[in-house]
Amino acid sequence: MKILTKGEHKVMDCLWKSDISLTSNEIADHLKNEHFGKPAVFKAIQVLLEEGFIEISGVEQATKIYARKFSPKVTVEGYAAYLLETEGLTIFDVKDLLLAMLDRVENGKIKKSDVKSIEADLEDVIGKFAAKSK
Repeated sequence: MKILTKGEHKVMDCLWKSDISLTSNEIADHLKNEHFGKPAVFKAIQVLLEEGFIEISGVEQATKIYARKFSPKVTVEGYAAYLLETEGLTIFDVKDLLLAMLDRVENGKIKKSDVKSIEADLEDVIGKFAAKSK
């Protein structure tokens, strides 16, 4: 894995936010307001394919030609974990990282239902961690 360029990150962000696979033209349409032209999108897609960040997940007929559809192979969470590792953070820094993220949340912005959901997620993580440590 590598650290994404600004353009590659824009393409990945577009794919991460989409519920469906997208063609290069659809990605370019999503990014046109960001002054990111089709040639730059095509180049970013080429690099992302070569680096294994995205995959061809289908083909769609667009007018007289067929267009490849792309979807992410790397999740946004997986990429974030990689970035944290490049900064020297490990699994053993999770507690401090979570506390730092919690400090960034304004008082009163977390609902009781959010707490219950986060507790359930943390219990799931602890279970998976315990299973890997056996």
